[in-house]
Amino acid sequence: MTRDWFEKLTYFVPPALRADAVVAGGYAVDPQLATDIDVFILQPQWSFKGIPMKWDKERTIEGDIDLILKYLDDNDFSYEPNEHEPYGHQRQLVATIEGAYEGKALQIISTSFPTAQALVDSFDLSVHMMAKRPSESSHGRVMRVTFGKKWTSLRDPMRVTRWDTPRETLARAEKLSKRYGLRVHDLDLMQLENAAIAAEVRAAGRKAA
Repeated sequence: MTRDWFEKLTYFVPPALRADAVVAGGYAVDPQLATDIDVFILQPQWSFKGIPMKWDKERTIEGDIDLILKYLDDNDFSYEPNEHEPYGHQRQLVATIEGAYEGKALQIISTSFPTAQALVDSFDLSVHMMAKRPSESSHGRVMRVTFGKKWTSLRDPMRVTRWDTPRETLARAEKLSKRYGLRVHDLDLMQLENAAIAAEVRAAGRKAA
């Protein structure tokens, strides 16, 4: 994976935001098995990497969404807008471009995370806690890889690293178990299944009320 590869993936990202883009999750872990490509837009302290700000306020998820959608529209790119669809903790899915690269859909996701480390540490399953972007020190010849603090490899049982959305995490864990031939750590799986059942009961109680 080189800068050329990364530039193809970020072709649909506004130039002013490309320096803050990272590829994380399934495609970073295994491009062949990934079903889609997630490109996350970070919000570092030095917004736009030296490019003069055109807004009087600090960057926000909403501001980045407006910039991304305007860029896609101005260039007549075909995409499915998802600007009101949450995509996990501090993330919002902006747009999906079908068949953008190697026949896979590319998802552009706006975040409020300042670093790739903060982003991957927020993921709910250990096996996907990985992000890639070109290394500045090597002029893009190699990729810089960021691992989450609780990352586990494809040789180890998958661990649950967030518990706030147990039903969604359980569904994702089942999908990734089939994709990679991995099992979820036994204790984590038991706790996750119990948490998902409890969440279902609470949701049913709210509907009944």
